[in-house]
Amino acid sequence: MFFIALFVSGFVSLASAQRFPISFDANQKITHAKRCITGISLQPKYSGTFYGAKQEVTINAGIYYNSDSDKNLGNYNVYNNVSSQSFTIKAGQTVQPNFNMPSHWDGGWMHSYVYENRDGTLTTSSPNELKVYTSGDNANSSWVNHIGTFRAPTTSGTYPMRFKIDWSSNLPQGGSTIVTNGGSITDVDMVVSYPTITFDVNDDALGVVSGETENQVCGTTYTFTVTPIDGYTASVSATVGDGSVSQPVTLSNNGAGTYTISAAQFQNDMTIRVTFTEKTYTVSEALSGSCYFRLKNAATNGYLKADVTPVTGGKIPSANSILVYNRGLEDNKPLSFLWKLNDGKLTCQGYQINTF
Repeated sequence: MFFIALFVSGFVSLASAQRFPISFDANQKITHAKRCITGISLQPKYSGTFYGAKQEVTINAGIYYNSDSDKNLGNYNVYNNVSSQSFTIKAGQTVQPNFNMPSHWDGGWMHSYVYENRDGTLTTSSPNELKVYTSGDNANSSWVNHIGTFRAPTTSGTYPMRFKIDWSSNLPQGGSTIVTNGGSITDVDMVVSYPTITFDVNDDALGVVSGETENQVCGTTYTFTVTPIDGYTASVSATVGDGSVSQPVTLSNNGAGTYTISAAQFQNDMTIRVTFTEKTYTVSEALSGSCYFRLKNAATNGYLKADVTPVTGGKIPSANSILVYNRGLEDNKPLSFLWKLNDGKLTCQGYQINTF
């Protein structure tokens, strides 16, 4: 199986010193250019949907094929350690690994393997080691890439990975025929970090949006709440992705301002957008005292606002000191324009309730 880690596309200098045991000399050169991979890639993918850009590491750049005796083969190793570079993915993210192969690839009968290490050694006895495996097939020259997805660790950290093409051997170090059959081993790091969750709110003064943003894990259900102030409502949407790829999210509205994003959709960084807007009500709702509303002067079409004279000497100002006048809507102080019928009395929702 072949392993992929997140990395900025580009040429990678290769070191031959192996990190985990291999069944051949670390400086062994390839013998079959027609089965030589030219890179590995990794892309966030869940149930057929991509949630991020493909990340690639280049190996054996410049390899060409005329014949297996071509001296060009002497420049490239069967084993490559590219752990100086890494793929960066999100905790719990489901990813699709692939091998990059030249156009002259001819090794469809080979098998591919991906290993993930968590304890400092590579053994097939641990269920966490061998993550993905595919059996070869002579009828399909790209069968080594018919491998499934796997889920990344749910805790942040650096995880060594091994990608391998071999013939009928799930041994991490490679089978006895891996060199003569044209297989290869590539070691690389997978750096796991927690996804970023961003709340994009049009006006924080109009409501409260709350939800955990630290140490969250992809592939789990995510819940948050949206609470507008009186007289306002909220529209909510969300996207998941890394910027280059952005997938819309179908939100579940659970009532009482609580929303849920399913585990299947939480597969990368998330942006949750909340737009607060004024509610609109019927006349009967306003007259019943069940909502706030704004008053306009029919002649000038200006909004009515309540101003309160500051309290002096510990005394509440008299009714005569409360002024109601005609002027344009002040967006920076919207509450002073909101009115309500309260026990049959007209009140203003400003910095305090004022009765007339």
